[in-house]
Amino acid sequence: MKRVAVFAVAAVALLFLGLPPLLGVLTQSQVAERIAALDASGVLRVSLRSYSRGWFRSRARISLALTPQAIARLDALGASAGAPSFAGTLDRRLPIEVEIAHGPIALLEGVYFGWSKMVARLDRQVGSVTSLEGTLGVPYLFEFRGRTNFGGDVAFDAQMPPIDLTVDDAHLQFSGATLAGTFSAGRLAANGRVDRFELGAPPGGFSVRDVRLATNTELRSAYALPGDSSLSVERVSIVDATRGPMPVFDAGKLRVTSKLGVDPSNTLLDLHATYDIDSVFVDGTRIAAASVGVALEKIDAAALAAYLEAARAEASGASPGADLQAALARGLAAGPSVVLDPLRFTVNEEPFTAHVELAANPAALPAAGTFDPEDLGEVLPALRCLATVDVSKKLARQIAVLATELRYGASSLAPAQERMLAEAQAGLILATLVSQGILVDGGDTYRAGLKLTDGMLTLNGTSLPLGLP
Repeated sequence: MKRVAVFAVAAVALLFLGLPPLLGVLTQSQVAERIAALDASGVLRVSLRSYSRGWFRSRARISLALTPQAIARLDALGASAGAPSFAGTLDRRLPIEVEIAHGPIALLEGVYFGWSKMVARLDRQVGSVTSLEGTLGVPYLFEFRGRTNFGGDVAFDAQMPPIDLTVDDAHLQFSGATLAGTFSAGRLAANGRVDRFELGAPPGGFSVRDVRLATNTELRSAYALPGDSSLSVERVSIVDATRGPMPVFDAGKLRVTSKLGVDPSNTLLDLHATYDIDSVFVDGTRIAAASVGVALEKIDAAALAAYLEAARAEASGASPGADLQAALARGLAAGPSVVLDPLRFTVNEEPFTAHVELAANPAALPAAGTFDPEDLGEVLPALRCLATVDVSKKLARQIAVLATELRYGASSLAPAQERMLAEAQAGLILATLVSQGILVDGGDTYRAGLKLTDGMLTLNGTSLPLGLP
């Protein structure tokens, strides 16, 4: 019996001493596969700088950056909002160090029974990392911890530490950030939060409070991430003391929810999203009860990817006209549609509501290879559109005044004169629009309805000539 016990103990010892290096080899293979998958995503550039494999632990050094395509998308998004280019700022590589403990009993910041356990941080062998950590007074800039079970599923959590920093007159307070979730069979489920971010630099200040995000998505490609996501922000505020103690910008309770689905053939995408804001105050104007619902259906994922690639090539000076036309023709052939409903908000308690539908009619498309997106005679019959607008008369007048003031923007008139002239002309402009049938007087509101069917366009029920055959 003693001999059996000795053999049993020896077998167990060999199991737990022999498995770690074997799992270390398999873990290295997994790391290489995941790096290759991330690098092929079209969003990140990931490369393995070095990998040192030991008996019980291994250490990997990785370089991580955004791809030029992802940077271009972010830059284009910023440009659409009037922001300067930040491509140079984003074109940086992050050096990351990953420490991995091999199972079946992984010893790293505690004990874990499974395939492996890992901790990733910025690589302190890079001098700029330790310098920045010292300046901010934090033990690390971020820490990512992952645990892989024997089935290959990964549970993870990440953290950025709190920061309280004063430089000259500027004061930064950051509550820290947390993220936790799982990755299993290509599906990512995660939740994150930031309680507070405040930056004060007299005479101004910026603050964000209670940011929450959640996602449960399937990672298929950069353009197809089916699943649900949500983001909420309790408050965003900007103060300029030179303009008074009240915020010059203040937004409360921002919420975004989205759901992306894929048809059984895995080719067409359906996206449903809602954007809600309880209130926004900017430059003396308060926008409240704002809600936008967006439904995009039958979006050909491959055609969308091809169109975006061709558009980027064209923006860089190339001439992918044929590629753009082919991608657009394929996308329209799927019969995509866009619906904005609801589209509503109030401006200083004056309501605005709208409804927009736009859909393609594949049956009206010309033969494959002959479609010219610049020819209205071909495009309009292949589209169906319905748009309605209902706006309070007081708000319509405010919009007319603003539009007139903008027209005077390059004049030599004083602002007070511009305002007076704009106020005087606003009523005449609205009356003219009503008399021409562009607006319909609805009592307390003005209304308008636009409809496009079979290449025929009507405004408030009246046909508009388009000069089409």
